[in-house]
Amino acid sequence: MSSLGRPVDAAPRVGRIRISSASTDKGVGRYVSRNFVDTSGALQTCASADDALQVRIAPADRSEAVQILNSFSDLTWLGLAYKQSNNNFGKNATGWASLTTTSAPGTTPMKIVATDPFTGPIHAAIWNVTLDGRFIANVCDADGIFYKVEPVIQLNQPGIYFVHHKSAFYKNNTVRAYAEVELIFEPIPNYGSSTGGMVIQPRAL
Repeated sequence: MSSLGRPVDAAPRVGRIRISSASTDKGVGRYVSRNFVDTSGALQTCASADDALQVRIAPADRSEAVQILNSFSDLTWLGLAYKQSNNNFGKNATGWASLTTTSAPGTTPMKIVATDPFTGPIHAAIWNVTLDGRFIANVCDADGIFYKVEPVIQLNQPGIYFVHHKSAFYKNNTVRAYAEVELIFEPIPNYGSSTGGMVIQPRAL
């Protein structure tokens, strides 16, 4: 496991992904949604817990993978898909990745739901959840170097993307408005009991 942050605990836990931002007045939303942007595959935000993604932290022995319990498709792992294969890391990097649903870690080839062509790598086993519940993503490049990448929201969609160099990314994307956010694990009490926390069945969009 990455040295950045500490796991929330060793046992699997079920919850939602809450969005924390100083820009909530701009329509950022409260949770990561089950819905996604068709073209980029980026998961969107939502206001209601009923529409939120439900995830399991540390399923089985995959400590850096996050399983999705109510995905709209057969892609049931939380991951990042890079639009391009270059300029994603380092000084002045403008590349970005969609926060999206993927096939299982280690699948060849990895699959995503985007309709647009993606030429960059797809990652799933990249997550660490700190003691305060924050999701931290650490991505390894082609040279074996790990980089911490951070989430931003494109407000007009609103889709969630991850970038390495935020100032360079913003400078290269002046037409659209973005907000910086944090993703926080929010446990679902009594998950799977008769009192709540049941998995929502997919519905047609």
